[in-house]
Amino acid sequence: MTVVVTGHAIRPEQLLQTLQATIEPALVKAGFANGPRPRGWVRPFVESRTARNPPSLAQDIVKHVDFAECVHLSTSSCRSSMHARR
Repeated sequence: MTVVVTGHAIRPEQLLQTLQATIEPALVKAGFANGPRPRGWVRPFVESRTARNPPSLAQDIVKHVDFAECVHLSTSSCRSSMHARR
């Protein structure tokens, strides 16, 4: 389980207490307590079929793109390089 909390609306101790006293027992009761690596579970992009596909990049493409705020200027200080792979 992953919990992402932003802001200052709740005290961390209160959050952890709620998770431990309420959420975790509910997950166990619902049958979700199968450990960190349940049988048959495959980590995507690490152990899955797609993890064995080698990247097929033929060449690098370099494009120079003007910032939208600088379209009216013709100075080189307003240029950015964007490197993209296809």
